[in-house]
Amino acid sequence: MAISLLYVTVLIPQAVTFEAMIICLAPGLFALGLVIANPATNLIGLIVATQIPGLIGMSHHFKPDLLLIVNAMISTLVGIVIALVLTLLIRNKRPSWTAKRAVRKGSAICCSLSLRCASTR
Repeated sequence: MAISLLYVTVLIPQAVTFEAMIICLAPGLFALGLVIANPATNLIGLIVATQIPGLIGMSHHFKPDLLLIVNAMISTLVGIVIALVLTLLIRNKRPSWTAKRAVRKGSAICCSLSLRCASTR
């Protein structure tokens, strides 16, 4: 988030040509590419890489408005926190529960198949 703020307030407003914008964005995007290439940090790199354009306000009509950028950053953080909390609440990670669910589903499928076979005879 701080890097996006640095880009929006200092670097991007100084880039007046397309080439200057490329030179401005290249180091950060190359670093993100290295993070994505590492299997241990792949997920973090993908999340950051997909959020960067929105956080720095890259659109057809770029306006370096600090309030809009901070608002986008706060809303992105709130959305990530809500998604994380909901995932932690809903997702059950116990292997025993998953195994019981699979057995229950498998036995239900077997019962329905045996009832179908018995009814066709």
